Amino acid sequence: VKCEVGSLDMVICQKCSLIFNEYYFKAVKQQNKDNQDNYYYSVSFSPSSKDYQRNMVGRIAGYLDLKNKNVLEIGCGDGFFLNELSRYCNKAIGFEPARTYILSEAYKNERLRFLNKFFYPGKTILDERIDIFILRHVLEHMGNPLLFLKMLNELHNSTKKTQHLFIEVPNTAFLLKNKMYFDFYYDNVFYFSDISLFKLLRSAGWVNIEWCGNKDSEFLTVLCSNKGRIDTLENNALDSERVSNYLKAANSFARKYSTWRS
Repeated sequence: VKCEVGSLDMVICQKCSLIFNEYYFKAVKQQNKDNQDNYYYSVSFSPSSKDYQRNMVGRIAGYLDLKNKNVLEIGCGDGFFLNELSRYCNKAIGFEPARTYILSEAYKNERLRFLNKFFYPGKTILDERIDIFILRHVLEHMGNPLLFLKMLNELHNSTKKTQHLFIEVPNTAFLLKNKMYFDFYYDNVFYFSDISLFKLLRSAGWVNIEWCGNKDSEFLTVLCSNKGRIDTLENNALDSERVSNYLKAANSFARKYSTWRS
């Protein structure tokens, strides 16, 4: 089978344990653009995935009062998650740029709106003021997640109202521990640990950071806001020790991968 492929050159940051594909930044920009335009991922055919998504929607609704709130999901896929969330909020808007995007007829109601295009903070015009942003399995695909999160934080920032952000990404610790070699692929530019994700959010100006699930599970789920308490990691010594543990786990992963591949 002939198809375009991308290379992997995985690097880990010695300070925050962020893993990223260095080759991605060396590749031709057009290649990266085509990858984004064609990328489409749906797991809604899986009953267990649907149950997981429903459970996460319930958690978000438990953390936040969604009544009369407007929700925007960036990279909403086939719309299943947003459709479930729309039961609790005033309006739910989804952006999905993939050309292969397919929306189920079942995911259509007066509170729900989908747009088959990219969302650009500060450029995309919306009639509604957004109260809650959703980024599920999107952040790891971005070439510059820090800039995107900063721009998202500055959106409507002139108002005094609090905005929230929910993020879900693959958990580096889980991937390394369970030797999930097949989960490292070109579509994912970044792989976050709880430490690197926390530092990224703080650097982008997001505060009041709450973990919505177990930090040892397959995915990291976090809820934060543009206003509230300024969070810090537990202490620098513990932070350094945990980063060191990530580095050891990554080195062990690389050695065992080489053995497995040979």
